[in-house]
Amino acid sequence: MARRAQPDTRQRIIEAAGRVFSDKGFHRATVRGICSRAGVNVALIKYHFGGKEGLYREVLGHAFGRCLREFPPDTALADTPPEERIAIFVRGHLARIREKRRISWEERLLRREFFEASPTMEDMVRSFICPVAELLNRAVGELLGLPPSDLDVIRCSLSVVGQCLHHYYSLHTISALYSEMGYSPAEIDALAEHITHFSLAGIKGVLARRKAGDAALVRPGGKTSNRPGLGASREAALAALT
Repeated sequence: MARRAQPDTRQRIIEAAGRVFSDKGFHRATVRGICSRAGVNVALIKYHFGGKEGLYREVLGHAFGRCLREFPPDTALADTPPEERIAIFVRGHLARIREKRRISWEERLLRREFFEASPTMEDMVRSFICPVAELLNRAVGELLGLPPSDLDVIRCSLSVVGQCLHHYYSLHTISALYSEMGYSPAEIDALAEHITHFSLAGIKGVLARRKAGDAALVRPGGKTSNRPGLGASREAALAALT
């Protein structure tokens, strides 16, 4: 079982491990290399964290936690229209570009983790990413009149996030490719507005497609199939977006 280390020792190990893990990844990083960087005995890793995987889980939790502290999701928006919640979500993601500086080891580690998932990734997703994703899924689901777990809702949500992440991770490539594409505060605000409007239009298109699909089930003579129809909530959402 992992034990609590003295705050200074524990933090020193986490900081050293974070830099090693972010440079080499979970599988190539060694406990000996981490301890050498932290200036501690190898035995302390097992004693305080239970081993390499326990240490990595602690480090990854630190990295996710820092990200959420710097850019916390706005959870006090239950009574806000879903369109505005999506706009706030987009602005929050793009705010990281405005604050972009020399990339910290926490950011490097998270980038690596997204591409080279470690054994602890599923735990981190459940603890840190799922609550944020649920906020967006609920807003999209309200517009579509569908539960957050519906596949169309998930696809729409991923499309929104994908647009934001593309600019965050490809900032320098985009700037080199399109010299007229800037990332000043005003330009980031304009980008957030574009992504929001583009996403809402896409959601409207998905809703219209589902409506058309349900309408196609109406048989000649006014008879319908046994498949559930569009539903009043989706009808209202379509009207609100029109």
